[in-house]
Amino acid sequence: MKSSSRTAATMTIGELSARFDLAPHVLRHWEAMGLLAPAARVNGRRRYAQEHLTRVAMIVGGKSGGLSLEQLRDLSPPAPQTTAGSSWSAITRSWSSASGRSSSPRR
Repeated sequence: MKSSSRTAATMTIGELSARFDLAPHVLRHWEAMGLLAPAARVNGRRRYAQEHLTRVAMIVGGKSGGLSLEQLRDLSPPAPQTTAGSSWSAITRSWSSASGRSSSPRR
């Protein structure tokens, strides 16, 4: 069995983008925009952690809710200091007030 220097806690740009059916260049673009914290580099390659997975889920969710990338960037704190819960709450509150909808989940 081959040994791998990768840890189970990190993933490549291809692995992370595949989880959301995105092209890898989308994650690079989000990094450049400040939506996604730059990934740690191992041997020159991006390695994404669980925090990145949560942040990408938040961005994809916001986009599916009708928010633009610029709105998401303006509504959320800078990527390196982000905690998923507080960012998601801020986005849902803002989206709810802008659209006149309740931020509570539908049943």
